[in-house]
Amino acid sequence: MNIGKLTDGLKAIGLFLLSNLIAILFLIGLALIVYAVFLVSLVFGLVAAGIALILVSLIMNSEKPS
Repeated sequence: MNIGKLTDGLKAIGLFLLSNLIAILFLIGLALIVYAVFLVSLVFGLVAAGIALILVSLIMNSEKPS
């Protein structure tokens, strides 16, 4: 087993996570908010999930290079 390939792969994963840290934390936070709303009510949870998906799609659409 080539340990160099393994360390290079782990390094690439670490750099990917580090470069996308803000987006990852945003998505985790949004998921926790939606989960908390689901604990309150199923209907409100579905509405919150829909709003969260719309919010994420608007953010992704505005960040897309033209």
